[in-house]
Amino acid sequence: MTTVVYERRLMGTDFEIRLAAPQGGLVDELFAVGDELEQMLSVYREGSWVSRVARASVGEWVDVPEHARVLLRLARFFEDRTSGAFC
Repeated sequence: MTTVVYERRLMGTDFEIRLAAPQGGLVDELFAVGDELEQMLSVYREGSWVSRVARASVGEWVDVPEHARVLLRLARFFEDRTSGAFC
């Protein structure tokens, strides 16, 4: 069986999607989601909320979108539950 491979660089790493048959439209949608996540989460994008948080001084408030606050609360939850193993 032939495998179709789609590759893309996102968030500083190589992504690869392997499928049994060509699915260009689906792959375009998947990589579009990756682009959107990179815009929000990448430390390589100056405008991402992650970059803004990383550049902030200790104690400085940074406005982040609601989904970011949810993600940060989850991270804190897992950090607490794992005694800092996940942070």
